[in-house]
Amino acid sequence: MGHLHHIVGDIRVAGTPNSLYHHDQLQHVGQPYGPDTIEMMASWRATEGHSFANRDANTDDTLVGELCSKTLWRYEQGEYDTLDSYINGGVPGVMLGFLALVIWVMPIFKDHRNLNEQFVALWLLLKTGWGMHPARVAEDGTVTVLAISSLERWALSLGVYLPRLLIMINPFFESLGMPRAPIIPLSESLRQGSLSIPRDSNKG
Repeated sequence: MGHLHHIVGDIRVAGTPNSLYHHDQLQHVGQPYGPDTIEMMASWRATEGHSFANRDANTDDTLVGELCSKTLWRYEQGEYDTLDSYINGGVPGVMLGFLALVIWVMPIFKDHRNLNEQFVALWLLLKTGWGMHPARVAEDGTVTVLAISSLERWALSLGVYLPRLLIMINPFFESLGMPRAPIIPLSESLRQGSLSIPRDSNKG
């Protein structure tokens, strides 16, 4: 209940419960309370909760003290219990944060593997002279490049592989909202030792 007490205290100190609520709304999902409830709790804490006029004659505890010890038999106890169960529920924020990291990291690992397969397939292509592109065309129209020149190999590595690798591993690019191009696994091409490029049907 200490976290709950601290949060409601921050609401009162800030003096802008709506702005704090909107900030909290951006941080969490499934929250069982709205701005009216937040304002009610902040107002009740300031006007009644800490008032010594409302303290218990037997224990000398204020309403906030009874609230935190969950011995307050009033409507406010149920509201605060609902908020407390959300903040300190069975799945705490640390666990949710860990799951979010896992969900974010695993696709990065997948992209990294696909990107490396593409790089290896490119690097294992046979070497040929400049301007020569030995290739074969499959029945489905797929053009399979069998060899490229060293200059083209390096140009593709520096111009395609390296930028996509930087985009994948640098969170700064993610914060800018730059979309990552889908990386097609080239396992089949890797096993064949060649690089396959789909041919544009509009060009015959």
